[in-house]
Parts: sequence; structure tokens; C-alpha cells
Amino acid sequence: MIDLRIDDLTAGRSSFVAGPISMQLGRGEGALIYGGNGIGKTTLLFTIAGHLPAIGGTVILNGVDITKFPPYRRDLTLVPAESSTFPNMSVRENLGFALNHARKRPDEQRLIRAFDLDALLDKRGGAVSLGQSKLIDVARALMYNPALMLLDEPFSHLSEELAAKVQDALNRYRIDRGGMLIVTSQARISGFDREIPLEHINHAT
Repeated sequence: MIDLRIDDLTAGRSSFVAGPISMQLGRGEGALIYGGNGIGKTTLLFTIAGHLPAIGGTVILNGVDITKFPPYRRDLTLVPAESSTFPNMSVRENLGFALNHARKRPDEQRLIRAFDLDALLDKRGGAVSLGQSKLIDVARALMYNPALMLLDEPFSHLSEELAAKVQDALNRYRIDRGGMLIVTSQARISGFDREIPLEHINHAT
């Protein structure tokens, strides 16, 4: 069964255009979009999430065409490359924000333990390291329990040990929730069902 279908999706900002890309994902599958800096990986991810309008093509999630839906109506979460941790909220409040909006309540204690966040819960989001902020961002996204997770360079600022923890948590999400992943990376990473090398097909309009 196809749960995610992207057909000829083209995205852009100003005179920058990326795509088109097409992919299909079933329950529990993941796709990797990889390539160098400046070729449109982030632009495409933000378009799938609804933060940028699609220039062309469609995004269909669980049988619904969400191409023109606002982000809050899409059953997905986006973890950007840069920190999205709320700096003036505690880590506990950052995670609680997701729990209050989760479509299906996750096992939050398991996620907290998986990312070793227990000792950070009362710290402000602005007082943690870049690596810890990345863990918080991924944990918060997982707590939304979405059908689809979009992650832009999810292993940046992480040691090999912490990157392995994130990978394990994402794999568990795919198995337990049947969730789907789209990950962007500068480097090719193994373990994905679909791999899309995004070449220099961008142009000025």
C-alpha cells in the first residue's frame, strides 16, 4: 500500500527552483534526499511540509492531496537543520508542547530515556548545547506521533554515539508507529528504502 506519493514536485524561492522529484513510500519506509550544498534539499523539504508553496506537482499523504494544505493540517512534522528548540522554555515545556498537540500519545518516558534527556528537563532550551538541542528537536517531533517525519540534516552536531541514538529512535518509530521518513543529507547514508540524488537541476526563472 502506498501511503505517501510525491509526483513531480517542484519548489522554489525567488529565482531559485528545485525539482521536480517523485517518490512513493509505504508504511514504515524511509527516503533519503542527498546532495551538496545549495541544490534545493531544504527547499523541497519545506515544500512537502507546507512552509513553501509548490510551484508544481502534488503531495498525497494517506490518500489525501495535501499539496495546498497549511502545515498544521498535514499529519507530519519537520525537524529543520537549525535548532527549533524554544529558548525561553524549559526542555520539559518544549517536549510538553508536542504532547499537547500529539495525534496519538506516545511513550514520552521512553523517548526521554532514549535520548538521555532526564537531567536536562528543567534547563532552558537556550542553555543547552547544539547537540542536545538536536536531540530535543527530534524527540519533540517524535512525540507528535505523525504519519510522516521530515528531517533536514538530522545527524549534524551529533557525536557518533548520539547519532546512533537518534537512528535507533527513528527506526523504532518506523516499526512501532508505521511512520514514514524523508531525510536530507549532504552525504549518502545507508539504510533507506529510497535514495534520491538531487543533482544540479536548479535554474533561474
